[in-house]
Amino acid sequence: MKQYLKNSKDWIVQNATIETLAIWADDSENLKTWLVPRLEKFSQGDKKSVAKRAEKWISKLNDN
Repeated sequence: MKQYLKNSKDWIVQNATIETLAIWADDSENLKTWLVPRLEKFSQGDKKSVAKRAEKWISKLNDN
């Protein structure tokens, strides 16, 4: 799934992958460490739905 997030340009794939990895990252510090910087990059992107989902998960993951 990390490869999907890194390589896909499709917003649907990006949203679904962000959602799944973020749920898993809630229980995995290693995955969280890998994912948060990528979410920060997506949150600055021009795809609004992807940016909002990334912002949502950054907030949730940083609260834990």
